Amino acid sequence: MNMEKLDFSKGRHRQAAYTSICTNIADSYPLGIPHGVQKDGIQNAFHTASKTIPLEVTFELIKNRKGAFFTITDSNTKGLMGKVLETEEYDTISESDHWARFEGFGFTTPNQDAIGARGQGKFLFLAASKDYLMYYDSLRVDGTYRLGATQATKTDCPMIHYDEEKGRSKLRELTGLDPLSKVGTRIIIVNPIEELNEQIKNGDFLTAIEETWFRAIEKGRVKIRIKSPDGDKIAKIP
Repeated sequence: MNMEKLDFSKGRHRQAAYTSICTNIADSYPLGIPHGVQKDGIQNAFHTASKTIPLEVTFELIKNRKGAFFTITDSNTKGLMGKVLETEEYDTISESDHWARFEGFGFTTPNQDAIGARGQGKFLFLAASKDYLMYYDSLRVDGTYRLGATQATKTDCPMIHYDEEKGRSKLRELTGLDPLSKVGTRIIIVNPIEELNEQIKNGDFLTAIEETWFRAIEKGRVKIRIKSPDGDKIAKIP
């Protein structure tokens, strides 16, 4: 018996409440958004880290004439390699499509430790922004530079990207920050929530890092630094 198949190629796309997705994912982190931010931020960096030298991750709370930002910057990594994929290209996404996996959601791989294996971290970072807004830039090991931006709304979560000098110029325009000069990736959370600001100031954020990553710190696999208007701190074995 032959079943007639519908042609969904011109069908309407199902709408999703993306701000609710951000909130629901944030609620799945039992120790709160700030704890999840440090955990996923460092874990993402490990996915493209060098195997021969320690990973370096810097968290920074910044206020300037453009606004308030919380950044997560990694170095001694390869950066987010790969091109920007079109929707139909996600059918054949590979493990090496780091940029596409960072922007995608739910594209699993046989290697569950690979970047984007779950893909929910980006929504946690959006939940850490009062505006559900973040930028992300990467200077890749091949010398190319790219800036991305995304914002969750009630019905959409659009993404924009700019390559090379357009990206560098747009970053300065939006944030007043300098583009990356060292190979790596930076996540820029715009207008961070008060809970995150407070835990940076009272030391709880640093404590969470030291408790989560003490094995990697002890083995010299990672160096983690927190910068804020109150000074610089280095994560140590608790």
